[in-house]
Amino acid sequence: DNVVVRIGNTQDGEALYVMLHRLEGITSDMVEEFIPTHANRVNIVSQSHNEGVPSTAVKQLASGEQFIQKDWAGTGKTLHIKVCSIAKKSEDGGAKVIVYLGRRNFVSCEMMRDTESPSPSPSATPSLVLSSQPTMKPSTQPSAERERCVNSSLKMIFPNGTLRGCAWVMQSKRRDRCLIPGVASHCPVICGTCIECLDSGIKFQMPFKDIKTCAWVKKNNTRGRCAMRGVAETCRATCGTCSS
Repeated sequence: DNVVVRIGNTQDGEALYVMLHRLEGITSDMVEEFIPTHANRVNIVSQSHNEGVPSTAVKQLASGEQFIQKDWAGTGKTLHIKVCSIAKKSEDGGAKVIVYLGRRNFVSCEMMRDTESPSPSPSATPSLVLSSQPTMKPSTQPSAERERCVNSSLKMIFPNGTLRGCAWVMQSKRRDRCLIPGVASHCPVICGTCIECLDSGIKFQMPFKDIKTCAWVKKNNTRGRCAMRGVAETCRATCGTCSS
């Protein structure tokens, strides 16, 4: 089944429609000059609520490309529409697209992974909203994108001096523990925050027992510090280990 996603804009009465155009089915007779730029791409179209006003082509996105609009609908937030993948044929699947409205300047396809439990903060996590086969089961084969988002192997240190690893977050009350400041960015797989390219927001213990933060990694000799065991996966933004 085909899916068309509507993104409303209450400020000016227009809406964006996001859809995958295949060179088959109802769009098999696409005008030849549009085939190189529109076929097998995710098309974004703007449509006014007023009758008689024609729709306007906004963007055609291939896999890996994204559309960004700042201050969407006067919210002060940035709208991201990012295409993570497009299957070559309809029988192989559709397009996997992330739509995100927030204050981040970066979204990642790392969230395109198997998640058996919901994010502890659904309002802060972008939604996967477009697929030509919405009932399709997630792939059991980990992609390169999935592999690049991992929980930190370094232990967190809390204000009371307690040391905890991400395994502790998973053991019990995962939802509540992910809401503790800094935990979700330190354990992004467990807390469902891979979509955001963030450094750990909490102090952590290095293998040589010193207590450090990602600010320390960024301050001096960043390349060398990122090469230390566990640091690159802990300070993803600073060390540049987020997927684009």
